[in-house]
Amino acid sequence: MKIRLTQEQSAHMKAFLDAFEDAEALTAREYVADFYEADPPFSVDLVFSRDAVFVDGAAVLRYDEEQDGWYIAERIEDTDTVRDLLTKAEALKA
Repeated sequence: MKIRLTQEQSAHMKAFLDAFEDAEALTAREYVADFYEADPPFSVDLVFSRDAVFVDGAAVLRYDEEQDGWYIAERIEDTDTVRDLLTKAEALKA
């Protein structure tokens, strides 16, 4: 999935992810992040390009109290849904 970004949006998202406790930079261009406090909680794998971010993977997360951990409940395959979730989490400026 591809989300087109302005330079300002790209810079904001990278700064957000660099400061976000539950995000990890895998390379200079790729991040994984878990948004446990979002509604619904979700996880994303993002790869930045010059004018966009590619969503290599996204999923809704669920918490299992018995196992005391998070698990992937379902894949998110709709670009608009990922964009909306990132915007609501304040990782993406509208």
